[in-house]
Amino acid sequence: MTKFPDHLALSGLRPLFWSTAVSMVGQGAFATAAPLLVASITSDPLLVSLATVAIYVPWLLIGLPAGTLVDRSPRRAVMIIADLVRVLVIAAIAGAIAADQVSIWPVLAVIFLATSAQSFFDSASQATIPALLGTDEERLNEANGRFWTLDNVGRAFLGPLIGAMIFAWSRVGPFLFTALSFLVSALFVARLPAMGRPAQPTDRFVAALRGGIAHFRANRDLRLVSVVGAFYNFCFNVAAATLVLYADREFGLGPAGYGFVVAAMAVGAMAGGLGLSRRLGGVPTMAVIAGTLSLQGIAWLVIGAVPVLAVALAAAVLIGLASVLITVTSSGLIQRSVPDAMMGRATSVFRIFVIGFAGLGALAGGLIADAEGLRAGYFVAGGLLVPAGLALAVVPVLKKRH
Repeated sequence: MTKFPDHLALSGLRPLFWSTAVSMVGQGAFATAAPLLVASITSDPLLVSLATVAIYVPWLLIGLPAGTLVDRSPRRAVMIIADLVRVLVIAAIAGAIAADQVSIWPVLAVIFLATSAQSFFDSASQATIPALLGTDEERLNEANGRFWTLDNVGRAFLGPLIGAMIFAWSRVGPFLFTALSFLVSALFVARLPAMGRPAQPTDRFVAALRGGIAHFRANRDLRLVSVVGAFYNFCFNVAAATLVLYADREFGLGPAGYGFVVAAMAVGAMAGGLGLSRRLGGVPTMAVIAGTLSLQGIAWLVIGAVPVLAVALAAAVLIGLASVLITVTSSGLIQRSVPDAMMGRATSVFRIFVIGFAGLGALAGGLIADAEGLRAGYFVAGGLLVPAGLALAVVPVLKKRH
């Protein structure tokens, strides 16, 4: 595993930051355009919903095998291959659209394959950061702050905006844009410093996969951030699942109202990732996690209680800030507590938890809104997050006293 002097470490990660900036915009555009494409082919609600399901399912099915392969392979090569696979499958569907030969099942297959490739890329990219930086908390916070800011802004704001705008002009456009973004990403990844090949594995693949599960059971920090991350993502998606409808009906601005709220979250994400994340050194990890849970919970309660655009935008900034801070903190804790040889599997297990519960949260949010109204999800999310944050803050103090 290659380590660089302090003054070279972050510069060695610049190709990864550029790759993330480009590919996450493409990923966001793809995640927006794919359901729109499905909806243009069929009006069947079940088939349209499968476009979203196909984005979540690959992580649940192949996340751990992907992480196991990452731990047995050169990580830079894994990322390049994953990017090129996405280029090929997305370019194929773009060609089918251009030839007017597109149908629902090939589109769903492409979504599944592209997200499957992403599971390999994401595991390898997270493992690359400590491989080049080491485990110094301050440097990891700074690197993760940059990484997750680029990820959040590209995936959740710029990408969806670009994808929707291009799709309105041309159905094939967003897919050509996405394929190009992954090609450029692969070129940036190729410029990463060589990290060397992992030690030749002595165990079989299935045994290594089981070893990842065993490590999860034995590593208290990994279990903690996985459970907290799953809970956090569940609550976030309970509230966010119907945010587009709430913004439209309460603010009367149509899609623009939702766009303003998402943009405010992006502003908060940038403030948290590029600013506050650098100042987390020395702050206890559980204090940061407890604070972000409570902060986001309060923000959701405010959005539900005060349906005023200016108030919602201010609360959305806090939600974006909290989201990045908890992600940076969780990633750093995993990178410091997990051996390099296990990093791909650890990242995959964490992602399985948070992505799986994100889907469950979105489902719960829809059911709650349908039964009790659009505001109900915000009160449920806030009512869960605030007490959980307070409990995480108080329990360690009580344990010390006893």
